[in-house]
Parts: sequence; C-alpha cells; structure tokens
Amino acid sequence: MTTKTMFSFEPNYTYELSYDLAGSQRGDTNTVVVSLGSIYNQSFTLESSVPFQTTTHCFTVQGSTNAALSFDHDGGDCYGIFLDNVSITSSTSSPEPIPEPCTMLLLGTGLVGLAGMGRRRFRRNS
Repeated sequence: MTTKTMFSFEPNYTYELSYDLAGSQRGDTNTVVVSLGSIYNQSFTLESSVPFQTTTHCFTVQGSTNAALSFDHDGGDCYGIFLDNVSITSSTSSPEPIPEPCTMLLLGTGLVGLAGMGRRRFRRNS
C-alpha cells in the first residue's frame, strides 16, 4: 500500500512519522517494510499474536524533498500485519532569524554621524 500523493518535506523542520502495527491474529507470521522514499526504511516481522504497538520515527531533511509513504506486505497471508493511526506531523526545528531593525538604524545613524564629522574636519584643514 503506497500513498497516491507525494509528501513535501522542507529543510529546517523536524518531522515525526508515527503508526501502529499488530500481528495478523490469524496464527501466522507476517513482514511489512515501511518506507518514506529515501528518508526512512524499516522492516517489521510480527507473530500473529503481537498486539498493536506504536512506532515513531523523527527526522529532518537537508533540502526540499518529496516522498510517498509505503507499507509493503510480504509473507503469511493476503491480509498481513494490521496497521492503524498513521500520521506525519511537523514542527520548526530552528526558528527563522528575527530581523533587528533598531540595531541597523542605530548603526546607520552612527555611520552617517562619523561621515559628517570626517567631512567637517576635512573642510577645516582645507
């Protein structure tokens, strides 16, 4: 099972992929490979009697990336491992820089003042 749409991941954000997996409850063993493009890839093999357990993976990308989420079933029966509560959430990992206009204004005023003083000295010496 693969998502039809591609997820867009931006740099400077932390993402969390979370999902619940459980055994098939049919007396067999099943394997599922969970992947999110090249960002995440993990294989799970569960016995039939394993109850739901939550798996969470946090990641940050270096550049803008698109990826589809895939749960690839292998083995056991045609039903496979149970899957529930799939989510991908994001939060800013590094805050955007806050411009400081007062500091720049103060620096600019100081430079204009120094230039004025230098010009005044130059006129006196001439």
